[in-house]
Amino acid sequence: MTGADVVASKVSRPRDGDAERNRLLDAARAEFCRHGLRQSSIAAIAKRGAVSQPTLYRRCGTKDEIVSAVITREVLQAFTRLEAATKDLATAEERMVEAWVLGVRESRTNELVRALRDFDPDALTSGMMRSEDGQHRLVRSAIVGIFHDSTIDETAGEQAVEIVIRIIATLLMAPTPVLPLDTDDESRAFAERYLVPIVGAARKGPL
Repeated sequence: MTGADVVASKVSRPRDGDAERNRLLDAARAEFCRHGLRQSSIAAIAKRGAVSQPTLYRRCGTKDEIVSAVITREVLQAFTRLEAATKDLATAEERMVEAWVLGVRESRTNELVRALRDFDPDALTSGMMRSEDGQHRLVRSAIVGIFHDSTIDETAGEQAVEIVIRIIATLLMAPTPVLPLDTDDESRAFAERYLVPIVGAARKGPL
């Protein structure tokens, strides 16, 4: 199962062809990008989507459900791109490096990620750092799907991915010039130096 398939399998999907719901989620995403999660209200989302609040509730649910749907959709789209970029790479090490490069690029260019970092850093870090959080489990499962290698023990692979997620969360919220990640070349050098050994450790078995 691919990383994108893992995400899709864990998502309660709307009916196929529900263009109106997707349009309203697009409106919610635009509102989140402009004002962040906490400052975006149901009223503002409904206004941006040109519907009444009852219609928004009926089509998309509560604000928490809208936030979850928007973020989950974003994760699914990101992992679909990652899967396409890594599917032909032969080893877990190669896939880890390329996934890291693309993931860091996504964090630099994705306007929703930038908005979360600027407006709701606590929500972003808690979602990535708390192992019991639904977003954390979703991301971990998807990365494990990309990282999968029959020569690596499943538990060891999950442990390696857990380490990588925590590195991502730390550098995403507290970037440092000591570890430059402003270009793809810098991201690739970082991954080859620091992440490939984590894969090597996973090959030795779980802790």
